[in-house]
Amino acid sequence: MRIFSFHREGFNLVPFEVEVDFMPGLPSIQIIGQPDQVIKESQLRIKTAIQKQGFIYPKAKQIVVNLKPSYIKKKSQGLDLAIACAYLYASGQVDAPNRDKVFIYGELGLDGCVYMPDDFDFINDMSDQFLLTGFSDRPVLTSYKYLKQLSDLNQPQSVHKSDVMKHFVRPDIKQMQVSVQLIRLLKIIAVGEHSTLFAGPAGSGKSTFAELIPQFLKPPSEEQAFAIQKISRLFKQKQSWRPLVVPHHTIPKISMVGGGSHLVPGEITRAHNGVLLLDELLEFSNQTKEALREPIEKGCVHIARQSKYYKFPSDFLLLATTNLCPCGDMVPGNQPYCRFTLRKCQSYIEKLSGPLLDRFQILSYSQTWKTGNKKDIGSSLDEIKKTFEFIKDQGRENIVNAKLKEEQILCEFTDRSMGLFELMEFKSHRRKLAVMRVARTIADIEMCAKIKFEHIQEANTLCTHPFKDMQRIFE
Repeated sequence: MRIFSFHREGFNLVPFEVEVDFMPGLPSIQIIGQPDQVIKESQLRIKTAIQKQGFIYPKAKQIVVNLKPSYIKKKSQGLDLAIACAYLYASGQVDAPNRDKVFIYGELGLDGCVYMPDDFDFINDMSDQFLLTGFSDRPVLTSYKYLKQLSDLNQPQSVHKSDVMKHFVRPDIKQMQVSVQLIRLLKIIAVGEHSTLFAGPAGSGKSTFAELIPQFLKPPSEEQAFAIQKISRLFKQKQSWRPLVVPHHTIPKISMVGGGSHLVPGEITRAHNGVLLLDELLEFSNQTKEALREPIEKGCVHIARQSKYYKFPSDFLLLATTNLCPCGDMVPGNQPYCRFTLRKCQSYIEKLSGPLLDRFQILSYSQTWKTGNKKDIGSSLDEIKKTFEFIKDQGRENIVNAKLKEEQILCEFTDRSMGLFELMEFKSHRRKLAVMRVARTIADIEMCAKIKFEHIQEANTLCTHPFKDMQRIFE
């Protein structure tokens, strides 16, 4: 019988073999095969757990543990249980399972209790194998992959993905004065999950409005909720709703996208299936901003380290706020008194590159926003829920409108709207897709199966005109 445990490679736990043998010497555990410091420190913990459970520790013998293959550096949170079980099998204190392979992963306490490691959910699908969750006079074998904390070594419990949904509750709505115009914008962004840039004068409510949007997103699916909880455990943060990640503008690129000598995911992975809000976008370093271009498009980030290739999930809704001038008051069509030179203002807005700006599907200027009644915000939530139900009936509940492909939308145009769309000129293919996707969302809000002429017109005012106004600021 061969015993396997798991070590971390990127965002996965990969199996490796654990060999145990004995040789004369002082009673101790010697671990070879490039273990990290955490694994080396587990020696006393394993010895104490074995003795507390009533098993015998060898006298005048060393326990030699070899982690195969030996050329790979091992980093593991759940190797304790595998080594302890391998020793008990090798010493004959516990009958070994009648199997060719046994996969074991669990953390030991000093009293011998087994705990689920934080990264247990990152084990790849091993449904055809068995995981050992405890040892005693009768070793416990179970095919359950998802475990709760075990009160002792003999009580495995299962956790199904459907149970995760019980912990997800929509947060209380933050009350603020919102106009009918902003409610319309909020519904479009929340229903379609369209990446949006809010630009305008300082103090006009850009950040406050952006922080309101995550509360109106639809609940995550079971798969999304499970991924959110899995990632939140990795970051030691409990999530009860879709995550809202707001990194400070001084964050370095490696912390944003992930990496490092001991490869770790970044903030964009923490925002997976949630919202990444970049407040004061132009204050972020160019390297950090430009590194977001691939994850925005692909929904993941690829990192190569030491001839290995890692993939971290990063499918998020991108929201950003910014001023367009160092004084904070520069807006399209209006050049107020400013203590900075025109060249200084131009160099500031040049921090936002064309390719990154093109990744935003919607651009909204906050100086055009109007204040509204507090009662408006409460009624809008029910309307958004109704819109979600309509989208679900259309069979698109698993794909948000912001991710729809061109061929998925073209068949939903009316003849008149298609005629208008074909006459329009777009600066890039992304602008064209943005108008199509936002028009699809507006049609959903209006409970229309087909995209109409007026839907294209409204989408154009959000996805095309503001970007042209941005170019004319310094003309």
